[in-house]
Amino acid sequence: MRMIRSRPLTLKAALLCVALPVALSACQTTGPAAMRPDPSDSCDAYRDPMRQVESNYRNTIALGAVLGAVAGGVAASQMSDDDSRGRNTVLGAIGGGILGGAAGQQVGAAQREDERMAALASLNQQAVSEAEGVSALADAVRALSNCRKAQFAALQSRVEAGSIPKAEAIEAKAEIDRMVFQDRELLQVVLGKVTSHHQDYRQERAQIYDAMEETPPTAVPSAGAMTTRYRVTASTSLNVRDAPSRSGEVIGSLTAEEVVVGGVDQGGWTPLAYDDRVGYASSDYLEEMGMVWEAPAGGGPAETYDEEVDGLTRTVQREQEEIDRQSEVLDTLLLG
Repeated sequence: MRMIRSRPLTLKAALLCVALPVALSACQTTGPAAMRPDPSDSCDAYRDPMRQVESNYRNTIALGAVLGAVAGGVAASQMSDDDSRGRNTVLGAIGGGILGGAAGQQVGAAQREDERMAALASLNQQAVSEAEGVSALADAVRALSNCRKAQFAALQSRVEAGSIPKAEAIEAKAEIDRMVFQDRELLQVVLGKVTSHHQDYRQERAQIYDAMEETPPTAVPSAGAMTTRYRVTASTSLNVRDAPSRSGEVIGSLTAEEVVVGGVDQGGWTPLAYDDRVGYASSDYLEEMGMVWEAPAGGGPAETYDEEVDGLTRTVQREQEEIDRQSEVLDTLLLG
């Protein structure tokens, strides 16, 4: 079989690889009408956080794709998708955008335990940042909804007081309805990107776990002392003492090939979890086998991120239902 040699990537070609996705993204349609500022809308300022979120995710996707195409799998790189939302990336485009970052598919290739721990720590850090952002977005949704409800309430008061002609009130109601429709277009785009981004985060996290010898539940390395697995290499048994010294009292023993959980070596003695207490065994007869992973009490960053995304979805639905009810009341007054 004839082998075909690939030509080295020239600077011109590399720049084209970078510039083309950016240029293509710039040529895309601007999306929902609400993405553009509307000076005539008194509630328009409340859309700004949503516009910013949409822009951040869009820029992140483009940057992730460029890194994936050019870098092709750079491990533990650092990048930021824009000035307001910098994120760590691990193994290509794991952080920041994830979406469109082909290099993110290389996450599961890490073999060393410390690399996997670093990757998970980076994802946990990302989850904390993302959860805070989603929480702030939910606040922005409520603020925009309150502004729209205030518009409906003000118009309803004028209709009930008879201080506005019916035709003018109907026209004003139609204008509020138009702005509400634009709000929902924008929210649909933003919520879709938040949800997709969250799903990709969960996928990247699962890939890291799949790379481990033992796949744990959604977890982080335990913060306590006992975080390492050891195998007993003694030919018959190994004494466990109550102090890190040969003068310590023997409180039990471990059998050959037994696997135990312990901490860091302390002058030739390793602290072990033994019968609900801490014991010590000679480090000369213990072989380190890797880290122990335990689910954090009360849930970790991933669970908090999950809850915030679910909460945002419920907030959007609840606020839209409340606006619909208020709109229907005004329709009854005007047309009933």
